[in-house]
Amino acid sequence: MEAIRQIARRYNRQGKEGLVDRRHQHPGQKGFLSSERQAYLGIALQERAPDGGLWNGRKVGDWLTELIDHRVDRRRGWEYLRSMKYRLRIPRPQHQKSATPTEQEKWKKAHRLRRGLLAVKTEQENSLTDLNN
Repeated sequence: MEAIRQIARRYNRQGKEGLVDRRHQHPGQKGFLSSERQAYLGIALQERAPDGGLWNGRKVGDWLTELIDHRVDRRRGWEYLRSMKYRLRIPRPQHQKSATPTEQEKWKKAHRLRRGLLAVKTEQENSLTDLNN
């Protein structure tokens, strides 16, 4: 109700100009990190994470906590990673018993040979059925 009263008062004082949407005039709260600290974070992200692994939201939050002496949550760390166009890139896991490249080539050759034999076999079967009809 108070918001409506404020709008009515503004309209009475300023006319149509009092009804203009003013949200774009307010830039919002200052950023959590200064541009210098963001640049410092960008440099840190080029390196490996302190534990030697890949960067994630928790690690960025912990790193920022040490930098500014203020607790930074993992979600805020993830927001900074995303705003700086970083993604968590993890290689696909491989099966423990996966074949070596030479074993894979050997299987491909055998598979091609088997497919070729099956094709010949089906052609022979088709020709036999044609003869029977």
